[in-house]
Amino acid sequence: MWLQQLIFLKPTLLATLNERAGSEMITDIAFRVGEIPPDAKHEAGSPSLQKVTVSEAALTEANAHAAAVQDPDLRHRLATVMAEAFSRSMLKDDGPPSP
Repeated sequence: MWLQQLIFLKPTLLATLNERAGSEMITDIAFRVGEIPPDAKHEAGSPSLQKVTVSEAALTEANAHAAAVQDPDLRHRLATVMAEAFSRSMLKDDGPPSP
């Protein structure tokens, strides 16, 4: 069963992720058994995949959070994802991102 295998690999996965991140950023991974409901799957029109304009404030915040990641490619990708999430959050909540 995949869940059992992933549970056995959990310490290795955590160590590898934190090694690549450059610090102990990730403390736990939760695995769940189940199916993804059809309405939860991302489709081209879903809000999570729609392009969002990334604000300068969101980009600054994301870069600050990602600064500890040593790998430049991983740091850039992480900052991009966080900036998009912060921008979506600001649009949704009409407020700045939470630290």
